[in-house]
Amino acid sequence: MHMKLLLPICIPGVLPADGKLCLSSRLHGCGRAGIDEVETDVVEIEAKLDKLVKLCSGMIEAGRAYVSANKLFVNGIKDLSLQCKKEEMISECLEKCGESLQEIVNYHTGPVNVCV
Repeated sequence: MHMKLLLPICIPGVLPADGKLCLSSRLHGCGRAGIDEVETDVVEIEAKLDKLVKLCSGMIEAGRAYVSANKLFVNGIKDLSLQCKKEEMISECLEKCGESLQEIVNYHTGPVNVCV
């Protein structure tokens, strides 16, 4: 995936109104070598961004699998608790354990707050 690089027109040695050096000021006087250098930088940044997107997708899928496994585990504990109703102490411990784990699952699946 290659992006076209649109360069603003800059006068060498003169700063634009925002006070930032523009990319094209790097290219003045450099000719093709300067353009090749900038293209290489853009290609490297694209590759790193693609890699980061793939890693992020992997983390999201791993998180979904983790949450799914936790839900199944909590349901297994609840089923075992129901099966052990005759043993009140064991059943009560399993219920409390299941409730605590359910809170953890709810925490992990709740809305995400992002601080900016």
